[in-house]
Formats: sequence, structure tokens, C-alpha cells
Amino acid sequence: MYSRKKFADIRYLENYKHTGPEYVFWIQLALRSDKIAFSSEPECRYGGGVNIFSESGWGTDKFLSVRHDEIKYRKYLLHNLPLSKEQKSHIRKRVQQSRVGFWKGLVHNLMHERRVNWQLLWKQVKLDPIGCASLLYVPGLMVSDRFAARHRREEE
Repeated sequence: MYSRKKFADIRYLENYKHTGPEYVFWIQLALRSDKIAFSSEPECRYGGGVNIFSESGWGTDKFLSVRHDEIKYRKYLLHNLPLSKEQKSHIRKRVQQSRVGFWKGLVHNLMHERRVNWQLLWKQVKLDPIGCASLLYVPGLMVSDRFAARHRREEE
């Protein structure tokens, strides 16, 4: 529980479609709180919601959109919250994982002649221009992943 009156300026970030705002909200609340209590017992019910990851499997536009939001909210954390060196390093690694996931997903969709959401692609380039360099090695990673999977199946 928290005092909405005391933390009226802490709100969910609205420019995210799939993931991120809930994490940022709770982190900001924790940073500004004088006291936080932990319990091993359920003290309140978080409520129902929509499964943001349904229909976001490999080869879908939603897969790319979720990766885009992951990068966006993690970059928000890096630029807007006080983080230790270790936390920054961890978040940067997660940004890189999401980058690779985004570009692998896009290459996969192109290889399988699926339609490309050009608007989302443009948003991704604007959000993370340096991440576009991932395209230089992602095809090699995909070949390596496929080879490793085939090798594992042969060993079984």
C-alpha cells in the first residue's frame, strides 16, 4: 500500500505499449519511500490484468514490439534513476540481449517473407541507433544458434 496523496507525482509512464511502466513505477515509489515493509505473507492482491506476452512469440510483430519496449524502459532506468556500477552493467547487458532479440526477430521475419512493421522499425532506429550495429553480427549468431540446435538433436 502507498499513499497516493504523498506520491501524487509518481505515475505510470504512458508511452509504453507492452512492458516497463510498472517496474519504473514501483522503483520510483521505493526510492522515495521512507519505510518499506516486507512480508512472506500476501498482504494485498495485485489484481488481474492482461497477459502482455500472449501472441508475442517468435516471428510476430508483437515479439519485436516487446523487445522495443524492453530497450526503451531499460534505457529510461539508466538515464533517470540512481544506479550502482553493478546495476548499470546488468541493465546494459539486458539492453544488449533485447537488441539482439529485436534484430534476430526482424531478420527472421524478413527471411520468412513476413510483413515488416516499418513504423516500429523506424521507432527502433530512433530509440537505439547504436543498436543497429547488431545487424552486422546477428545473421552469424542465427546460423550459429541453428547449428548448435542441430548438433544437440544429433547427440540425443
